[in-house]
Order: sequence, then C-alpha cells, then structure tokens
Amino acid sequence: MPIVGHGTWLPTIDEYGSHWDAANVELGATPATDVKLKGNYTRANFASDRNALEVQIIAISGLENNRQILADQRDIQKAALKKRLSQFRAGVACYLDETPYVGALPLLPNFGSAESIFLEPFDDMANLWDKINDDVTTPGWTGPLTLAGGYALAQFVVDLAALRATYVGLTDAEKDLQLGRGKRDGLFKPIYKRLKQYAGAVGNKFDEESSIFTSVPALTPPAGSTPEPVALSAAWNSTTNLADLVWTPSSNPDLKHYVVYTHPVPKWKNAERVQVAIVPAGTTTHATAFALAAPGSETLLGLAVVLNTENEKLSNVVKVTRPET
Repeated sequence: MPIVGHGTWLPTIDEYGSHWDAANVELGATPATDVKLKGNYTRANFASDRNALEVQIIAISGLENNRQILADQRDIQKAALKKRLSQFRAGVACYLDETPYVGALPLLPNFGSAESIFLEPFDDMANLWDKINDDVTTPGWTGPLTLAGGYALAQFVVDLAALRATYVGLTDAEKDLQLGRGKRDGLFKPIYKRLKQYAGAVGNKFDEESSIFTSVPALTPPAGSTPEPVALSAAWNSTTNLADLVWTPSSNPDLKHYVVYTHPVPKWKNAERVQVAIVPAGTTTHATAFALAAPGSETLLGLAVVLNTENEKLSNVVKVTRPET
C-alpha cells in the first residue's frame, strides 16, 4: 500500500515487515544471513520502531477525541449562556424599562468570536444583574431578577465559570494534540528512511529476477494516477439537525471510496484533518453532525476521492454553520 497519509503508514510498514520476513527466510533465516540496514539495523529493530509508532497513533486518536469533546462542550455552554443573555435582556426591558439599566444591557456576542470577545458581555451581564438585584430605590421594582425556570444570578456565575474552565481545558487539549502529532511525525520520519533503505538492501542481496526483488511494496502511489476532485456542497438541515453533504460523482473507473474529513475553523490544514466517515463508491450524499453540537457551532468539511491505488484528491473545503435560531 503506497503511503498517502497517516492512515496508510501502518499498513505500508506492515507490508514491508512481511516482505522483510520473507527475504530473511529466502536468505537462510539466521542472524548472520538476515537483511540488515545501515547501522546493523535489523528486522527486530524495525518491529520495535513500528510498535512505538502504533502506540503514538492510538494516542493521537484519544487526543483528537478529547479535543472534540471539549469543543462540543464549549459550544453547548456558549449556546446556553447566549439564551440566558436573551432572557436577561427581555427581563430588564420588561421590568425595568424606564431605568438606566436598559441602556447598559450588553449585546449578544457573535457565536464564533474569540474567547475574550465572547465572554465580555457575560461579565457585563453578571455585574449588571448584581446591581439590579441590590437595587432597592427604583419605584415598582423588587429584586432579585430571575430568568426562565427560576434561573438565578448565582447559577449564572457558576455556569460562566464552567465555560471559562472549558475554554482552558480546550486550549490545553489543542496543545496536547499538537505535541502528540509532532511526536507521531517524529517517530515516522526515521521509519520512512528505513523503508527506503530496505529497498536498497533488497537490491543488494537479490537478483533482479528474484520474486523478492520484484515484490518490494510500493512506497509511493504510481505517477499520474491522482484522481480529479469532486465538487462538494453542504448545508444544515433543520429537520434532521444534520449537515447534508452533496457532491458530484467521481467518474474515475478505479474509484475505491470517498472519505469525509473535518477540521476546526478557521483554516484548513491537511495534516490536521480528522476522518469522519468512509462513504462507499456510488454514493453522492452524506449527513453528519460531527463538530456541530450546538446552535452556532461551525466546522470545515472536505471530501477525498480515494482510488484502489490509494491515490486521493481532496475536494473544495466547505464551511457549515448550525443556525442559532
């Protein structure tokens, strides 16, 4: 299997490992005759490096899950607090309509704003709410002010602090993921060098007519076989609460399947994309709520055409936003 992305690393490495085993058997299967690479690097060394990489790849999956869980939690908390701010504004406008409090009401923040910008109106809300509750001089007003379901200032303070804690946790999770990816890539680079060395070692140990020589696994896809991308579009479906993806079908006769990828806004990086689903050939639609946990959530989505040769091509990247209404 040629190497075309992180998902092909281990399968390709395992193909080389099996081939190395066969080569050693062909040479006599003794330590003295086994294929060795530069620095007396052996098949056992290769297996050890492969296993260390697998451990890190599995760890990355856990780190990606943790980041997404926290991102979803952040969005759910943001949506809940925005609803409370709307209720607060309505309550002040109703019960304190002829007071300076109305002019001091914070505006609803844009859902996608940076952390500090998003949180600022909620800090203002807490401060203003506290003043309103303490107000004993405004005619016709008796505090405290509560929102739907008896929601009080004390609970709002707790919820706002919880959102701040989630922001901190998400920042930590993103940094852990970045470091984990760097470690994974650092483990793969020397293995990739060994794969290329192995091909040279086979050329040194075996005749060109040998089945061992002619069956060395491909390290890269065949030249000129990259497929054409498909055109992707996506829209939020308010009936199903899913993002509906639609694309033009690939006409490539060697089509294996499609892969749906996601990436946090605002900028797509192929090295950091996360696989959402594998879609069979012959299909031109897919629905998902991945990374769209709450009203206001947004994500980037892309669709790769994958051939039987493992060559792939990514579509245009689309942004999907779950409406706040």
